[in-house]
Amino acid sequence: MSQEKLAKLRAQIGAIDDGYQVQFAGHPRITRDPTLLDRMATDVGRAIEALGALPASPDRDALLNDARSRLDLYRNEAVAVRDAQAGGQDALEAHYLGEWSRFVFHRYRRHFAGQSRATRDLGVLAEMIADLRRIKAEAEALKKRRGDPGLGDTIERVDRNLQLYLDERGEIVSSRGEGTLEQQADVLAAVANDQFALYARHFAGKSRLSRRPALLQRIIDNLDVIKDRMIVVRDGGLGDGSHTKNIEIVESRATFYRGELDAIRKVRREASMPDLVGALGTAANELFAEYQEHFAGKDRRTRDVARLTQLCDALEEIGRQMDEIDRARPDETNAANLHIVLDTLRLYVREYDAVREAQTQNA
Repeated sequence: MSQEKLAKLRAQIGAIDDGYQVQFAGHPRITRDPTLLDRMATDVGRAIEALGALPASPDRDALLNDARSRLDLYRNEAVAVRDAQAGGQDALEAHYLGEWSRFVFHRYRRHFAGQSRATRDLGVLAEMIADLRRIKAEAEALKKRRGDPGLGDTIERVDRNLQLYLDERGEIVSSRGEGTLEQQADVLAAVANDQFALYARHFAGKSRLSRRPALLQRIIDNLDVIKDRMIVVRDGGLGDGSHTKNIEIVESRATFYRGELDAIRKVRREASMPDLVGALGTAANELFAEYQEHFAGKDRRTRDVARLTQLCDALEEIGRQMDEIDRARPDETNAANLHIVLDTLRLYVREYDAVREAQTQNA
């Protein structure tokens, strides 16, 4: 009987720690709920009392020592979480400004670092530049209000990366004009195909209500720039029939996307706030399911980095929309969903780095 009780208590303590790993390990303390730690400590304390009533044995004593260590961990972590949250709403806002800036930095690593400049997405880079400028302005305003030295670090990192992105934009533009007309045409065709793939990933077959209009507008703007550059190449002397056909395809797709953009905007205008929040939550759940199917518990050396990049991008899109709602019109359900999305995005970003490292070492 005592062995059965021991096995049951071991399972209970393991389940409590599983909850700790999911809810707290690797997450910023300022965003955590200390009352969950209080409950974990209480539950482990009860398990310790039950273990103390069992006959002494090596297995019982080992589990008892482990349970006491976990109890200390949960209690100490609850104190640390409350200390982190002592700065109130301003400290939390400072944290999120830093976190969103780090998401932007990681996005740069996924899409630009070490990759061919000529094929990079100028629209993505422009959006990242705009994001960092907004974060910097809000961080400077908050720093002026509360004088947090941590914000100074955020502003410094944002400034440094902002200059990098501005310089990179100039280099990308210059690279598009290099090479023969045929080579330039090939690059433009590849860049256009990337935009078509972006549409397929983020819009085709997806609920219009959960799609971000600004993303589709960015795709359209990119295609307009690509088409103009294709025309310059054509008028410069490239009479290749396939290039002329590519111009027609780009123009046709852009026209179709404009119609889709109008439809998305109409759906969003007519939707209620609960409907919008629900659609974004459903879209996030679909991404969670995709991650579970293709990445959770799998050998990192064999994972598709491109697919993980797409997952990070897609979840960031959902988080961005949830954050926009939270800023404009706070909603309790949306705020809870945003918390989950940011926790999960943090996980995906870490997993991306781990997969890249595993595959680099394996190579």
